[in-house]
Parts: sequence; C-alpha cells; structure tokens
Amino acid sequence: MSVSGFEGFEKRLELRFFGDDPLGLRRLPISTINQVLTPCNAPLCPDELGTAAFDAQPSPHSCFADEVTYLERFLPSDLRHRKACILPSNGRHSWHVFSASVFDEGIQVLDELTVEVCMTDLDRELASGFYRKKADHSLSGDEVGRAMTQSTGIDGINPRSLVCGFAFEPCGYSMNSLDGDFYSRSSRSE
Repeated sequence: MSVSGFEGFEKRLELRFFGDDPLGLRRLPISTINQVLTPCNAPLCPDELGTAAFDAQPSPHSCFADEVTYLERFLPSDLRHRKACILPSNGRHSWHVFSASVFDEGIQVLDELTVEVCMTDLDRELASGFYRKKADHSLSGDEVGRAMTQSTGIDGINPRSLVCGFAFEPCGYSMNSLDGDFYSRSSRSE
C-alpha cells in the first residue's frame, strides 16, 4: 500500500505483514504486539472492515456484527468459508478479525498470507514521532526514517527483522522489514 492510500484519513497507522506462514501475526507473542499497540491508545480494525472504529462511523455500522452482516452481502458466493470474531483483549481496544475463503479450513493452498491492521485515532503525542522536526531539514529521508523507527519503537515489533524506514515531508513514514522469508510494512501519513 502506498502512502497515497491514506489521503483524507488523519492520525492513522497501518501495519501489514506478508509471508507464507499461515500463522501470520500469531508468530509474534501477544505481549510483543501489545507493547507496540497499547501505548498508541488507538482503536483497531482491519482495512477490510472500514477505515474507522465503529463508534466513529456515522452509519450503517454500530458494532462488529453489523459490519460483518453488511460485508457478507457483497462477498462473492464462492467465498463460502467465513469467520468473524473479536479476539480477547486486556484493554478497551480489540482485534476485530474477519476472514473469507474458497478453501476449507486446514487446506493450505496459498503461497502468501496477508494480514492488514489499521489503527485510527492515534494518540497525538505518540503520533508526533512521525513528524520531521526543523532540525531534520538537512537529513535525508532514510536518516530521519531510521531515527523514527527507533524512537517510535517500531524496531521492537520484531527484533529479528532487518528494518528500512523512510520519512516524508512534513509528516509521513514508511517502513519495510524482512525476517527470513517474511516481509512486513508499516505506513503512517498525515
């Protein structure tokens, strides 16, 4: 996803994980995921479920069940195997997960698994870590991106990975990361 995909949506961070491991995010300990997400104080929702938390949506969805019902009306009929759930959470934020597949559970025919996570209403102070500072004007996007990766804690999501971050003017950040055969990407734009 390019940064342009965020036009018009403020205070939003997206994390994407790519790879052929059917466990996806489950490869990361929940404590690691919570260390990154909890300080953001942000409602979470997958991109497929909309761009805002349910309480911020004017209509027609006031809850996850409404969103799922709405989505299912538009899914192709061959996506017969559908599952929606809200994963257990320690705080007021939860992982809302919806999956649909033409394949039976347990059959592994996909070469790639993509998991998309969208966070909205990021804490203003924490989100400010993605703004270039006046002192950064002489530094390259790579240099500032490296500093943002460290200062925001993104480099701690998966300490085994090789991370390449880039900062845009005046606000914006994109990170690509490799861990063996696994690829992840994180973007933040104004």
